[in-house]
Amino acid sequence: MPTGENCQECDSLGAANLVTKAMNKHPLVPAVQQQACAAMINLCAGESFERRDNAAGSGAIVAIINAMKGHLEYPGIQEMAFVAVQNICFGNDQNGMGRREKAVEHGCLNVIVTAIKKYEDTPSVLDQGAATLRLLTNKNKLLKAKAMEAGAKPEWLKSSGGALSARIGQYTNRVFGKSPSK
Repeated sequence: MPTGENCQECDSLGAANLVTKAMNKHPLVPAVQQQACAAMINLCAGESFERRDNAAGSGAIVAIINAMKGHLEYPGIQEMAFVAVQNICFGNDQNGMGRREKAVEHGCLNVIVTAIKKYEDTPSVLDQGAATLRLLTNKNKLLKAKAMEAGAKPEWLKSSGGALSARIGQYTNRVFGKSPSK
């Protein structure tokens, strides 16, 4: 588990820019895309909105959306990408809505809906995709309408009381032979 100090040091060294550059340089390499999403998850974990702003400013949101589009056949990438978008876009800080709007402007809702529909029978992918939709559309009727236009089911946009996040990583761990954390 990353510590705030480690994440802060990585951020000060330009980690978001480097990870985004790697994603853009190797768009066809699934392992690069998935591990880059994992790096963004860790970098943007915790309470630092500055790290989230730096990741968004580096172009990470667009790179993550492109990874989702380019690797729809990889549910592990979809799941990691959902959580990376959540960690970057999370927050009620002064730039939080801007980060969410950036994701929506670049087509995140459509990509998420496409992935959820493809992997609706994979609980952790469905759960994380729905959680990401809820984060992006939270309390915004216009954004919820956009998600519905993209094909979201109403139940994907309803609050779950936090139960969904418990299944994060189940697909990825199963594929890579790791047992989920308890």
